[in-house]
Amino acid sequence: MTGQTRSIAGILTLLVVLVASTASALPRYSAQYGQRCSLCHFEPTGGGLRTEYASMALVPEELSFLQMEPEELEAIRPDLSPAITAGVDLRSLYYGGEGGESGQIDMQGDVYLGVQASRQMAAYVRMGKRGNHEYAGLAYVLPVGGYFKFGRFAPDYGWRWADHKMAGRGYLLDEGGSLSGASLIEPGLQVGMHQQWWEATASILQGGGTNGESYAARLALRKSLGKVNLALGSSIIRRELTAEHVRAWGGFGYLSAGPVNWVFQVDETGNALRNGILVSQELTYRIVRGINARGTYSFQDPDHSQKNGTRNRWGIGADSLINPFFGVLVMANYHHFRQGELVAEDDYWQGEVVLHFLY
Repeated sequence: MTGQTRSIAGILTLLVVLVASTASALPRYSAQYGQRCSLCHFEPTGGGLRTEYASMALVPEELSFLQMEPEELEAIRPDLSPAITAGVDLRSLYYGGEGGESGQIDMQGDVYLGVQASRQMAAYVRMGKRGNHEYAGLAYVLPVGGYFKFGRFAPDYGWRWADHKMAGRGYLLDEGGSLSGASLIEPGLQVGMHQQWWEATASILQGGGTNGESYAARLALRKSLGKVNLALGSSIIRRELTAEHVRAWGGFGYLSAGPVNWVFQVDETGNALRNGILVSQELTYRIVRGINARGTYSFQDPDHSQKNGTRNRWGIGADSLINPFFGVLVMANYHHFRQGELVAEDDYWQGEVVLHFLY
């Protein structure tokens, strides 16, 4: 890399930090390429350990701002052997808001290991923070790309938002809000099938102690019309807890055209007391490879009665994958609350900077 290139990279990195963005929501890559999330991930429903294709080809050649020479990539290959692949995600959020409040959140600290024993049999392990662990065996023995999955995992539902505060993640099964992804993880069995234009999964989960008390299902349809990619889907999840059950169901999709990607999800939530609604949206514009302008909107109404309170969040900024293994992600967010019986927070602005190491 020349000194001039380093200077340009440094200036652009500084601009990204000054402009602002959050932890990137990975569904936009599915929209951009019109493909399933398994294009880039070892686990067939997406998220976690990346495939060799993603780490060694797609990310360095098409998604990151700075490219690496082939010999550099070969020296740090994630595949420990032809059958074993490793990976890491480390993510920290630094925030500051009105009233001088500031701090740091240790968002993610995951270590992955994937084993491809044969063309039909595989397994993966994800060790994370605060009991956020997953492990499962995979048997690709069903028709139309189908598989069985068994172990402890997050069931397939909607989009896997990387943004912890997106309504479809933070409030999905907890109307008071939760930043922990561990709330979705439990033992179970999943069946999945797919072709180019559709994919479907169904999960039976352990729930409060008996298999079948909790379950999830997801169906997604995709279509590409020239440079325009479209997707629509629906999903449902139910979790039986020790004293009650919680559930959610809704629709999701995307529209991608050239540098523009719009990803959305709308959910109806329910528990023993009431039903609510969630709206999650992200709009991105690719400025140059590896740098995107980003806008988000997140909405929660705990009981379909706005007089009892609602939560809104608008965000604007940019994100950057500087090189294949490091991203700087920042966001300026405005949180607006309609106060009521179920919502008591006050409005506030907050700036966020996320540093992400991925391998």
